[in-house]
Amino acid sequence: MSQPLISTVRQWYSTLRSSYVQHHNRRRFQRIVRTPAMKTHPQAPATLCTLTCHRDVLMYLVAIKSFLTFYRDVAVMVFDDGTLTRADRRLLEQHIQGIGLYALPGPDDPLDRHVASDRNVGKLQGVLRYARTHKILLMDSDVIFLKEPTEVLRWIVEGTAVRWYAQDLSEHHNSKGELKQAFGVSAFPPYFNAGFVGLFREDLVKDEVRHILEVVAGLPTVKFKEQAAWCVLLGRKAIAPLSERRYVTCGFRSGTARGGGVVDGQPCFLHFVSGKTHAVNSLYVSCARRVINGLGSPSVPGRGAAASERADSG
Repeated sequence: MSQPLISTVRQWYSTLRSSYVQHHNRRRFQRIVRTPAMKTHPQAPATLCTLTCHRDVLMYLVAIKSFLTFYRDVAVMVFDDGTLTRADRRLLEQHIQGIGLYALPGPDDPLDRHVASDRNVGKLQGVLRYARTHKILLMDSDVIFLKEPTEVLRWIVEGTAVRWYAQDLSEHHNSKGELKQAFGVSAFPPYFNAGFVGLFREDLVKDEVRHILEVVAGLPTVKFKEQAAWCVLLGRKAIAPLSERRYVTCGFRSGTARGGGVVDGQPCFLHFVSGKTHAVNSLYVSCARRVINGLGSPSVPGRGAAASERADSG
């Protein structure tokens, strides 16, 4: 099969899969648009940042509202990967009051050429360009909070100097000898994933980020360029993984976690990685339904409501 034909088939498959996932997202998460709006605090000392797209808007609303249920004293930023429509933006502004919506910098930005090979590099672009608070949380659109993320809220409020992340299903970075050799390290943070991360604004220096991306781009065995860049960058700092029993990454099979284990107990956070997982993992659907059902009342009890009152008066 010729290379042009292979590229055409891959593009066709990617488009078909995206349409399939988008259809399922609309069908499964549409009820989130009938839940009450939630207020955030744009002047808060921490910012929750997400890169999202048209396909994932409803998923993102489930994710951000599930977090805001427990804590609202944060600024919320969304970086548009270029596919958000006017209706998407109106929907986000209607449901998340105080949200900041930002377009990615574009071709004038030195990091832009890396977005073509990995759109998630836009997360790095967005944080570098727009985030200004000392504390920054990165969150993907395909996560759900079922309980208060106590450790994370303590980090926001109390000011510990240790960064953190929710662990991945498998080990992507420490298995790459080429990556470790390129940066002269013996090990990276284990099971690193950039889907839910806490860091500090001073961790991000544009020239350093650009250099890391240039090196990673030249490593053919490294599949997830943006993930690897975050891993290298934050691996040079004090960073620790969150509990894998409370912060769980789920695979394709419903209710399965790392190593094929079953999601047991009641984790406070779930991350459903990849489009295939979104479409076939029934646990995602049941958790989203649980979140949506819990948002039926305009008044949210607990820490989230108290934080909302502070935001209202600020």
